[in-house]
Amino acid sequence: MTWGPRWLPPTWRRVATWSVATLGFALAYGQFPLSQGNYNTYLLHGFAAGGRGLLEFDWLARTIDPFPVFSALITIPAALDWRWFFYVAHGALLGVYLYSSMRLVEGAYGQNGPISRVILLSVLALPQVWLGRDAVSYVFNGDWAWCVQSGVAMQYVVGHMFQPSLFGVLCVASIAAFVHRRDWMAPLLAAAALLMHFGYLITVLGMMVSYSLIRWREAGNARAALRYAACTLTLCAVASLPALRFLPTDEATAAEAARILTEIRFPHHALPSRWLGHPSIVWVQGPLLALGALVAWHTRVRWVFLILLGLGSVLLLTQVVTGSRQLALLFPWRASVVLVPVAFSLMIGALSRRLWARQTPRHAVVLGAAVALVAAGYGYSHTRAEVRSSDEDPIVSLLSAASAMATPQTVFAIPTDMERFRLEAGAPTFVDFKAHPYKDAEVVEWHARISLARELDGDEPLRVCDAVARLHDRYGVTHFVRPTSHQLVCDRLVTAFRDEDFLIQQWL
Repeated sequence: MTWGPRWLPPTWRRVATWSVATLGFALAYGQFPLSQGNYNTYLLHGFAAGGRGLLEFDWLARTIDPFPVFSALITIPAALDWRWFFYVAHGALLGVYLYSSMRLVEGAYGQNGPISRVILLSVLALPQVWLGRDAVSYVFNGDWAWCVQSGVAMQYVVGHMFQPSLFGVLCVASIAAFVHRRDWMAPLLAAAALLMHFGYLITVLGMMVSYSLIRWREAGNARAALRYAACTLTLCAVASLPALRFLPTDEATAAEAARILTEIRFPHHALPSRWLGHPSIVWVQGPLLALGALVAWHTRVRWVFLILLGLGSVLLLTQVVTGSRQLALLFPWRASVVLVPVAFSLMIGALSRRLWARQTPRHAVVLGAAVALVAAGYGYSHTRAEVRSSDEDPIVSLLSAASAMATPQTVFAIPTDMERFRLEAGAPTFVDFKAHPYKDAEVVEWHARISLARELDGDEPLRVCDAVARLHDRYGVTHFVRPTSHQLVCDRLVTAFRDEDFLIQQWL
């Protein structure tokens, strides 16, 4: 599938084609502004290293960075205030995902004609972008289209933010490369995903084992297969080295940290009892995985798919039976974030062989191009709406005031659900619930801070003021951010900022 002037070399025409496809898909998919959601967790260390505001003095920024390679990647853009970098990088990884899905289908079932590939590309992309998702939601009263690109336990590879988990698209790219018999490129791509996010450990291990098994079955050379397995597992071990910093401090601390993370911070990700019977699994993802395994059977990825599915299922069952929190924190079901989009792509590929294996009429291509343009415009409008909502949030004036007040000696105690304060104000912050450390001793400290900060929401004035004094004396908190309707009435607190929604009280 290539477009462009005939005088361009074929390579440049392919680059131009996929650049246009990536731009269209990125616009249609949409993005969230840097003030939203997971950005407030994953950008902190990189922003602090880049000298943004006074984040280098923030307690959380001084904890062990769980994603050091990702933080290093964003340090220079953070220092130069290249906000465009995060959106461009997000769009580029979306392009990798789209290209990998297309190549996966072509490698598994063979290439259709160039016009048919345009239709195939549209059918792969449309259910995953805002236009398709909203259409499905309107018809079926639920965001069921999200389920064809996301995994179980509210985890996903592709999302609306540039974050470490987004590099999981390299796992899809790895499988696509293996289908095309680029057997050494495949483990490199998988290891790169693991290097960016350690949560892909079990998934990548399963992929390495399955690649080695397939090569052994195809070549019948056990020695070559063992060499390949040794190389891929060594690569996996090297990519896992940053995680060694999170070895347990001691048994009791590790157990308490695991309890806090699994039962308090993200039970929706870590406890199968919270998500195992969700309708999306029963009606969409479960059947999709079963059908994906069926259609993958006659392709080169069948053992990749089946080993990942089997490994994830066995470890899920083990966690349910044993209740192991440590196993839950390895998220063995994260393999579903790769398997679901792979299964969807294989299903579309299987249908394509029957429905449009021959050349598609050109009027269908024109219709597909028109839908793509509409989808791009629709997705862009979603992005603009998100940015406008962020800019018009009543918290914006508070953030500006806090940024002006901040010094290396100030520490702000905020409502624990005010997740966008730290990153945008660039001010040292006591704690919030969204952003947390990963080292066990630091997790325990984070939970203690959360418990103390929530005492400010109590109904007994004496206890609230006692919590204020402890925050100042023990942690050096100097400023207290509160909703205007919940002003703290304590000695030594004066109002430094106030509007209709929020106020900042300063300790004197």
